[in-house]
Amino acid sequence: MAMIKKQETVDVSWFDPESGVLLLDERVAESPEFRAIMVDGVVSDAELLDYGTRVIELLKKLDRELPPSLHKQVGDALLALAVLHGLQIQHANQKGGGSHGCI
Repeated sequence: MAMIKKQETVDVSWFDPESGVLLLDERVAESPEFRAIMVDGVVSDAELLDYGTRVIELLKKLDRELPPSLHKQVGDALLALAVLHGLQIQHANQKGGGSHGCI
């Protein structure tokens, strides 16, 4: 199992300034945590569980620390991103005829 080193990231725009495209894939590919997990090309159960725990910790921190004026807005954005992810998985399964990652 790869050790995940928590690193602070510089706050940068989520979008390309010229095209307006969300840079999520690029940010994932540059993530030291993603690279450490993917070094062997396999995501183990333990790595997935460990990273899931990290995500929950980050979300709990946001839940506690966000000012009320941003709490609902960030929650709505996270939910929309999760729904988009679920739809992308479902769409890929429909195209590929598989059921991997089905929700």
